[in-house]
Amino acid sequence: VPTMQCKDVVDQVEKQVPREVCVDVPQCRTEVDTVKEAVTRKECKQVNEKVCATVPQEECKDVSRSQCSTSVERVCNAVIEKSCNEVTCVDVPTMQCNDVPKENCVDVVDRQCNMVHVNNCKTVPSMQCNDVVDQVEKQVPREVCVDVPQCRTEVDTVTEAITRRECKQVDEQVCATVPQEECKDVSRSQCSTSTERVCNAVTKKICNEETCVDVPAMQCNDVPKENCVDVVDRQCNMVLVNNCKTVPTMQCKDVV
Repeated sequence: VPTMQCKDVVDQVEKQVPREVCVDVPQCRTEVDTVKEAVTRKECKQVNEKVCATVPQEECKDVSRSQCSTSVERVCNAVIEKSCNEVTCVDVPTMQCNDVPKENCVDVVDRQCNMVHVNNCKTVPSMQCNDVVDQVEKQVPREVCVDVPQCRTEVDTVTEAITRRECKQVDEQVCATVPQEECKDVSRSQCSTSTERVCNAVTKKICNEETCVDVPAMQCNDVPKENCVDVVDRQCNMVLVNNCKTVPTMQCKDVV
């Protein structure tokens, strides 16, 4: 690396320089200040606080349905039959009867119960306290001092030096803050709610006019189901980074 070196002749010259020498002499007095001091105390009062909890509770409802049974009904109609002998025929009225099936339906009510969660709240007494700050005045002594200068003139013999400048070329690192995009993958959970059909085997009682029988049946409900999957999002932000480069420069200093 090329450098430039310079050298000057240094002459030492003595000269008389007057100098004022001062000494600070403190002068003090006592003063009294009135200050306010913060005193903290507790101030409490009784309040009613509402406390809630989720408790299970049975919830029932009546569900109406139609229950049918088949019976046989005797139905008779008046018809004309011919009755004949060796000489003549005559019309004879008679009754013709048939057994006809008949469906009989009645409305029955079933009691369906489910466990649900309800919010149960009650009021309980509690103490609520706050810090109250009171301002109290008090007398505080304070010493106030003032420096009073006392000066005199003295003469010093000094040697004055003539300086020279020495220079050289150096490599200097210059840095600057530049924006740069910084990205990272952020994982999160993405959920959706679907409905699942849940069925349970139950026994229902079916009755007609004479007797009742227990019949197995299926009771189904739609139950909500939460489905979650992990997804990855790409998040990018602009950040400031330090970018440095080396440039040649002249470095100078005064040498005595």
